[in-house]
Amino acid sequence: MGYSAIAIANFFIDKSLKTGIQLTDMMLQKMVFFAHAVYMKTRHEPLIDDAIIAMQHGPVIMSLYQELKSTAGTPLHSRLSWQCRPTMNGSTGSPPFRPYRRTTRSAGRFSKTHGGGFPR
Repeated sequence: MGYSAIAIANFFIDKSLKTGIQLTDMMLQKMVFFAHAVYMKTRHEPLIDDAIIAMQHGPVIMSLYQELKSTAGTPLHSRLSWQCRPTMNGSTGSPPFRPYRRTTRSAGRFSKTHGGGFPR
């Protein structure tokens, strides 16, 4: 059972707003993609049901791209508008937060080379 990529993105945006660390659209795309990868590896099921396509600078989650294209390269200062839009499997629930302990640690390592992420 997958969740909306926007719900997962809002989790990371909330963390960034609490810690004062700025996220850009590209950083958020990559963080949601890697959270999906970690979840797939540990739970053997998809975290998100949204379409992911390969582009020049890495994977792009199309629903996030549509929401973020107007912010290209600028820091995000608020949550994305998520109005319980169902995903392909019909899920509208809140995302499962437990697996993110590992993902936020990875984001801290990501920040050392890309100027963003969350502290450990």
